[in-house]
Amino acid sequence: MRLRHIAFLVLATVAFAATGCGGGDGDDVPPDAVAVVDGREVSNADFERLIEQAKRNYKQTKRPFPKAGTPEYQSVRNDAVQFLVEALYFELSAADMGIEIGDAAVDAKLAELKKQQFKGNEKRYRAALEQAGMDEAAVRERLRTQLVQEKIAEQVAEEIEVSDDEIEKYYGEHRSEYR
Repeated sequence: MRLRHIAFLVLATVAFAATGCGGGDGDDVPPDAVAVVDGREVSNADFERLIEQAKRNYKQTKRPFPKAGTPEYQSVRNDAVQFLVEALYFELSAADMGIEIGDAAVDAKLAELKKQQFKGNEKRYRAALEQAGMDEAAVRERLRTQLVQEKIAEQVAEEIEVSDDEIEKYYGEHRSEYR
């Protein structure tokens, strides 16, 4: 099941990049969505929110936002769609694996971030949010996605078993890479 999701993610990312964020030829992606992942829509509203965040970030860093139709704009669009598709993919994978990230875990991760990056200074944290063109809801969403990714990686790693013979065989076949 996980391999199916990974293969889907890779193909979906390539497909979205090639079609300019979905919507391409047919009825696969509804008009109010930019992508569909395993039957779940990635909404235009979420996409537009990310684009607005990118615009604020460009403004804060005193750079002009790329004009529609340019390769730079297409890159920003593709990055936004890829981010949203990956976040939904991880959410769906987490549900399949029985992984749940509650608000308390997000609160703890946010407190850790504030302590590590801003020495607990709320004013500095808020200034950094403004400079990045983000709000706390966006930060919390990204932290939740990060926690989901970490839990998935942790659970998958626990299931991997590699014997000493397999390690030795691999090393023997790739010895030149370790010199």
